[in-house]
Amino acid sequence: MKIAIISDIHSNLESLKRVIAHINHSQAEMIVCCGDIIGYGPEPEECICTIRGLKRFFSVLGNHDAVVSGRVFPDNFNDYALDAIEKNIKAMSEDSKKYISGIEETLSISGMLFVHGSPLDPINEYLDTSAVLKKNIFSMRSEICFCGHTHR
Repeated sequence: MKIAIISDIHSNLESLKRVIAHINHSQAEMIVCCGDIIGYGPEPEECICTIRGLKRFFSVLGNHDAVVSGRVFPDNFNDYALDAIEKNIKAMSEDSKKYISGIEETLSISGMLFVHGSPLDPINEYLDTSAVLKKNIFSMRSEICFCGHTHR
């Protein structure tokens, strides 16, 4: 099975459309997003509507998504991220907010784990040091894990 893995859309509709076009050309059978459908960019509603129109699209909850769903407080968000999330919330329909709130923190497909942050902290942890990476690798129960969030 060919799976397209994307992450950190951050309400950027133009980029999302280009990525989807590339995925469609690649003939992937499924798209999995490692979180943060919304945040930063100006078009959260349009991005959510776009992904909801896709067949076989799955996502895990990102930290920006989690703030909208009320599961996480934006304690570690910088001022730019806070401003963007407030604007995103205002731009989203109640239906889109409900959709985001229904996204799970983890997803397992064929022995692969999908998270936003890390296996140990699926929403918030950055895998940005070798110590954090080792701790997570040794705790994994799946052979493969895909993460977003760190932007690297």
